[in-house]
Amino acid sequence: MEPPLQAGRSRVQTGETAKAKGHLGDLLALIPGHFAGQSLLAEIELLSGSTERAAELYADLVKRSPQLTEVTNLGLALVLLARYAEAEASFRKARELASKNLFVLLNLADVVWLRSRRAEAGRLYEAVISMVKKDAGAAEWQMQSLRAQALAHLRRPDEAVEAALRVSPPQRRRGAEEAGRAALVSLSVVRRVAREPRAPRGPLALADVALSAARAVQVSRHPC
Repeated sequence: MEPPLQAGRSRVQTGETAKAKGHLGDLLALIPGHFAGQSLLAEIELLSGSTERAAELYADLVKRSPQLTEVTNLGLALVLLARYAEAEASFRKARELASKNLFVLLNLADVVWLRSRRAEAGRLYEAVISMVKKDAGAAEWQMQSLRAQALAHLRRPDEAVEAALRVSPPQRRRGAEEAGRAALVSLSVVRRVAREPRAPRGPLALADVALSAARAVQVSRHPC
């Protein structure tokens, strides 16, 4: 019989989230607080379940052991719940854990922007752009996605569209579904900014939340 954690991971990969949650529930019943099992359950809740439950699970994990993925994803859950001050605190903690991680920096810029500190957010977006070429820990498509998102916020639509269109389709040959998703999300925001240079905060903020959710898994893969 497949161990519960492995079974949960397998079901996540096949999109069977209900079964995955069942396996992880069995694991946590046998071993309460199992870190990896609880983290995977929190990720499922964050991406396709209850955001409130995800925040609760991540908060407990962070309290016990503040790891980069869990701290960052707690921030993402808090953004989705519009608890921006708490989300900013989480992202700043993530920055302490990985000061050069561009995914974390962009998440921080987004939440600062959502808190209406536009000048500060602008400086953070500029930092993302300046650091993109220096980051050797992520694929080119990911770097262009980050750059496009930062440029969109800085009201540089032509450059943003150019960067978003460079998110490389060939990556999909290597099974990188995230590449396609990130490309679509990036283009969605870039097109909105290009089309609506004075877009109201509401729609653009919702787009930002979608971008942050799409980055949830990426952070853990590029911790440096």
